Amino acid sequence: MGLPLCRFKRGGRFAHSLAAGYNTTAPVRFIEAILSASEQERLVIERITSARFARAWILRRQFRDKPSISFTDLTSMAVMQESGLADILTEDGHFTQVGMGFTIVP
Repeated sequence: MGLPLCRFKRGGRFAHSLAAGYNTTAPVRFIEAILSASEQERLVIERITSARFARAWILRRQFRDKPSISFTDLTSMAVMQESGLADILTEDGHFTQVGMGFTIVP
């Protein structure tokens, strides 16, 4: 089945968020909000299949000169590339450092 990533339908933007740093109830509310938005078809939960994992591993080897790029970012890049998404809502500059045509949306 794979690990979930979320891609918002409206505007075709990819979103990757974590609930770290909040009190103990905030992560539960966060996940419930994600699942609710998915049920309402406001976003799509993308799964990291073995094929996507393999593509991310290819990217890891391709960008071995950039060891600070996380494997999570690489899996996001693989899904974005597969889905034809270029805009990303993030504060992570790695997406523009790889030369894959990604644009950070402010």
